[in-house]
Parts: sequence; C-alpha cells; structure tokens
Amino acid sequence: MIRLLGQVEFTFHDVPWQLPTSASAGALTALALDVGVTVSHHRLCDMLWDTLPSSAITNLRGHIAEVRRYLRLATADTGDAQRIQVVTLRASRGGGGGYRLTARPEDIDVHLFGRHADLGQKAIRHGDWAAAHRALSEGMRLWRGPAGMGVTASDRLRARLDGFTLRFLDFRESLTEALIRLGDLQEASHYAQQMTADHPLRERPWAQLIRTRYLLGDLDGAHVSYDRARRTLNESLGHDPSQHLQQLHVAVIRRDDAVVLDDRGAA
Repeated sequence: MIRLLGQVEFTFHDVPWQLPTSASAGALTALALDVGVTVSHHRLCDMLWDTLPSSAITNLRGHIAEVRRYLRLATADTGDAQRIQVVTLRASRGGGGGYRLTARPEDIDVHLFGRHADLGQKAIRHGDWAAAHRALSEGMRLWRGPAGMGVTASDRLRARLDGFTLRFLDFRESLTEALIRLGDLQEASHYAQQMTADHPLRERPWAQLIRTRYLLGDLDGAHVSYDRARRTLNESLGHDPSQHLQQLHVAVIRRDDAVVLDDRGAA
C-alpha cells in the first residue's frame, strides 16, 4: 500500500519503504492523489514548486527515477511490480508528456480513507449507526497523521493535502457521534475531550462532550463543559456559542434526556 497519511511511504508484505528525498516523496504524492491519470510535466512541477527552478523538468525526471527505483525494490518479491509502477507518456505534437501511477485506488490509503468516510456518512444518513461505526473505525486505522508530512509541496499540493486533515476532523466527530448513539459513552467522551483540546474552536466536539458527560450522569461536568466552550469561543472569536449549543445547554438544564441523546444538530 502507498501511504500518504502521515509520513509518505509504501508498504508491501508489511515491510515499509521510504523515499530518500522529500522531493521524490512529493512526486509520488502528486501522482498517487490522481492515481490512474496521466499528470503532465507542467502540472507535476506546479505541484512540487511555487517558484520553478530553472532545471525543473530535469529535476522532476530525477525524482521520478527515484520513485521508480524504490517501487521496483519494494515490489520485487511481492508480485506487484507490473501492477504498481510509474509509466511515461511521451511528448507529442499535442502535448508535453507526463507520468501516470498505475495502481488501484484501494492501493493508496487516502482513497481508502475517503471510501470509508463516504460509507460512514451514507450509513449515518440511513440511521445505521452500527454500520457507520464499522466504516469509520476502519478509516481511523489508516490515519497516521496529516497527509504528506515532510514532502516537498507547492501551496497548490499542500492545499489538497490539508483537505484530508479537515476531512479527518469531520470523520472523527462522526465516529464520536456513532459511539454516542451506540451507547459507548466512555469512549465517546474520550474522543470528544481530545477534540476539544486539539481543536477548541470547533463546536461539534463541545456539544458531544456536554452530551456524553450528561448521559454518563455527570451533570456538573456537562455544565462545566458548556462554560468552557462559551469562554473559549468568546475569548478567541468574540462571540457566544451558536444557538444550537445554547439550546443543548437548555436541554441539559431541563434534564431532557431525549433531546440530549438525539441531538438533531449532531448528525
């Protein structure tokens, strides 16, 4: 598998391989994001550098050669050498040529991650929280950190990679919601506490923390969590919590178990 989540590497038969330079890792990353598609020399250069070096095409060829060499070494004894490789599209009158990574989307972690996220969201829309939990848990196992850590990347490529981190935050919140709906409140509370610590300006984890504390019978903890959310948002953003979070707090005060559990703004 080609792994872009966290430090870029590929793993075959449980043996991890890392490319020797950040630029070759960046070239692999750019090709893997568009697996099966021919990416032009010009576009690849734009994905690697904001300001092109004078020898950009020559440098790119060297980085691609490194990717090929390491892929051949990693797949030599696995039977994947013909299936996973970088092929060249020669320049013609109609274009300047390019490269294509031949692999299946399921050979690349970011595409598998996206598939699990889609399955999880589909299950949530159908109210199948057990199926959502299965799909989202599988996706969580792929996450090793922000996509493309340490690779050479232009602002354009970095923006695409950062999109996976944003999706991961939604992903993790959805998994927390599935845990709440399935009654695994201790685990859900743990996830929500981590999220409020790491991303204190996102309201959904605060709502989930308030709900889990309440549903665990910790009414004081629910009130404290709301006060922390209100103070954090006010000090950092200059405004009070959203109407949804305020209404949730009212439900806590009224001890309205049904509203707290089936929080319509949470799913």
